[in-house]
Amino acid sequence: MKKMMFAIGFILSLSGFAQGTDSIKEKSDTHLQLYSQLPKNAEDLNRVSISVVDGIVRTFSRFSIPGLINVNSTFPGKEQMALLANINDMPFEGLQLAGFVNLNNELHKSTSISGLGNLTNLSADGALISGTFNYSGGSFDGMQLTGGINISNGSMKGVQLTGGINVATNYFEGSQISGGLNYSSGTFKGVQLSGFANFANNFEGTQLSPFYNQARNAKGFQLALINVADSMDGFPIGLLSIVKRNGYSTIEIGSTLNLYNSVKLKMGVKNFYNIYGVTMLYSPNGNMWGVGMGFGSRTDFNYRIGLEFDYVTWHISNLNDVALYYNQLQEFDVNLNFRLAKHFTIFAGGGLNIHSTNRTNSRLPNVSTDLKYSVVNKYMAVHMWPTVNFGIKI
Repeated sequence: MKKMMFAIGFILSLSGFAQGTDSIKEKSDTHLQLYSQLPKNAEDLNRVSISVVDGIVRTFSRFSIPGLINVNSTFPGKEQMALLANINDMPFEGLQLAGFVNLNNELHKSTSISGLGNLTNLSADGALISGTFNYSGGSFDGMQLTGGINISNGSMKGVQLTGGINVATNYFEGSQISGGLNYSSGTFKGVQLSGFANFANNFEGTQLSPFYNQARNAKGFQLALINVADSMDGFPIGLLSIVKRNGYSTIEIGSTLNLYNSVKLKMGVKNFYNIYGVTMLYSPNGNMWGVGMGFGSRTDFNYRIGLEFDYVTWHISNLNDVALYYNQLQEFDVNLNFRLAKHFTIFAGGGLNIHSTNRTNSRLPNVSTDLKYSVVNKYMAVHMWPTVNFGIKI
């Protein structure tokens, strides 16, 4: 039975090949063969073309289902399916399905789905969906979805979504979402969301990453453990934010009427900066020290006068040890700044301190009892009092 079917298929293929001349004009609904190379002047020869090895189809109106490779060089139709590859030298509009790769050298308006990758050399609209990579060489409007790497070498409007790396080398407007890295070397407008790091050149929008964001000229919002920018018009929020050209950085040496002395480093931008500091608390009951972190925002009224709003949380310990229990001092300050020189500013202001600990018998820093408000139970002790601040900045 198998030998008979093979003989029938072989005869059909020979018949189909023998009819493949330049004089072919008649149309058929189905063309079944082992190997087909249809003539260039065949006009709507088939509605369905099925081959086992290689389908080189010059013109077809509906769809082609070859066994391994489908090659179309003149006005391909609406659907292509191949076990290995679909290759188009002319504009294509429709659906492509391939087990290995889809290649399009001209205008491409379709959804291309492959097991390995999709490549479009010129302009394209639609969706590129693959298991490993997508590449668009010209302008692209739509979506690139893969498990490996997406590359847009021309201008793009749409979404790049991957578990690995997204790359845009030209103008990009939309969203880059990855489990690894997002990279844009052109102008980027939109959202970069990654599982590790984002990189951008001229950036306008939002960068979100658990570890690292970097942009050359940034306008918008950054959120990561570390944010870096040459210039920033917006809000970088993280454990460390570095803005090289128009950032805000200063060292503040201050004191309070309660004999709290502190040194703070402020880094970021004036809209939002990070605060890192150490403090010494002097008391007749024994000196204490602390390390703290916080954030703040500054408003300048003119070149010399500005107002800062700061929050810092300190972990307080005795002078000769480190407290391994909850012993926190929360500091809320509002300070008026007056610039005397380019790198010298004096400040004064006030605020509210809140000391809280789960050691209800722990020593309280030096505080005037007339201004103190306390709430103490067997689980927690909380003490609040106002304070006056003054100091210098360099």
